[in-house]
Amino acid sequence: GNQIAEIATESVIGGLATQPLPIQATARSGMVQAIDDLVSLIEGDGDGVRALREARTTLELLLAILVSADQGGTRVALGGVSA
Repeated sequence: GNQIAEIATESVIGGLATQPLPIQATARSGMVQAIDDLVSLIEGDGDGVRALREARTTLELLLAILVSADQGGTRVALGGVSA
C-alpha cells in the first residue's frame, strides 16, 4: 500500500520474518509525487542529472532482483542486467 512498506526475509530455520521499512506517510500517491518531482526537475528546481542517475541505479537494482528470482536466487552482477 501507499502507507505501509515491509521487507520479508526467509530465515535459515524456515518461515518468513517481516520488518517495517521507514516511509514518509503522505496523503498523495507515490505516482503523483513522482510526477511533481519530474515537473520540478524540468522547471529547473533540482539537479536532474543526479536524480536520473539515482533513478537508473534504483531500476538496475530492481531488475537484478527480478533476474535473480527468475534464476532461483542466484547472484546477479549489477551493471549488466537485461530484462
